[in-house]
Amino acid sequence: MKTSILLAALFAASSAFAQTTIDQARALAGNVTSGDTPGFPVTISQPGSYKLMSNLAVPANTNGIIITADNVTLDLNGFTLAGPGQCTQPYSSVAQPVTCTQQVGGKEGIRIVATGGGIVIRNGTVRGFGNFGIYTVNGEVLENLHVTQNGNMGITGMENTPAGTVLVNSVVDLNGAGGVALSGGYIERSTISSNGGFGVWGPGQVVVRNSLVQRNYGRSFEGVTVAGTMSFNNLTPRWNVKSMGGNIENSTSY
Repeated sequence: MKTSILLAALFAASSAFAQTTIDQARALAGNVTSGDTPGFPVTISQPGSYKLMSNLAVPANTNGIIITADNVTLDLNGFTLAGPGQCTQPYSSVAQPVTCTQQVGGKEGIRIVATGGGIVIRNGTVRGFGNFGIYTVNGEVLENLHVTQNGNMGITGMENTPAGTVLVNSVVDLNGAGGVALSGGYIERSTISSNGGFGVWGPGQVVVRNSLVQRNYGRSFEGVTVAGTMSFNNLTPRWNVKSMGGNIENSTSY
């Protein structure tokens, strides 16, 4: 009897932490979590761990994934969440405009609605959406991502919430209107390049460390604190930036 109770408890515990897998077929079928209707967007409405098992191809003017629950880990597992848009920038030693096929103001690749925090997104690519690649809200951790070719900004989180976004080991490039815009947060070991506006924007509560910002068709940095960063060939230089030292912009150390 005791053994049966123990086994039941262990099974319940393992089920509570089970990983939910998502591929194109399951996204189209729906019911990934409660309230998720067939097709896109995939709605993640329950805390837990989620993992892609294939690329996800999302129709135009449609969100890819909406996260409405706190304490969610989404592992893209090396796959791509893809809208149909494309962006290009002519190669040059100096920044050039970025042209995108999709109209700015469409939908997001990943849109976070939950405000309580505990959300981690990692290990894959988000590209080709009309609006933002990833829209953050409060305290998300974004790591090992490539956010590219979205019509508006790559990553944005402009809610005035207590905890800022953390972005590490990632590339944000070729987005139509800008690279990363956050109300607060921390960026480290990332490359922000070839975007159609600023590289990194913040209202004085964003720290950028050990990163590369180049060939953006706007300011390299605006309203952020930087340390150990390198920025080259952006359209206009930094503005309203605090330095913690070890930075180089073009040939100037600061």
